[in-house]
Amino acid sequence: MIIIGATIGVMGSTVNPFSIGVAAGEAGVGIGDGIVLRLVLWVLLTAIAVGWVLRYAARVRSDPSASWSASTSFRPRTSRPPTMPWMTWPPIPPAPARP
Repeated sequence: MIIIGATIGVMGSTVNPFSIGVAAGEAGVGIGDGIVLRLVLWVLLTAIAVGWVLRYAARVRSDPSASWSASTSFRPRTSRPPTMPWMTWPPIPPAPARP
């Protein structure tokens, strides 16, 4: 779902210096040329993306097995992550041994 927002932001970018600024400089046009079209594109794509996510959320709410992550089991962590004392200060004491 996060990739949808990132893609919409890049596709409908209005003043992104990396995509619009460089391209406008290479094309010999101003960075503001086509700003209305880019704004319309951004609004339209954002509305489509929001509608798609809301539709997906309603479907998953009514049937949780329809989720993309339905087959993934999320279990709580039962052990501490490995410590890296050379990367922390003060050093973290080791976890107590389990019986």
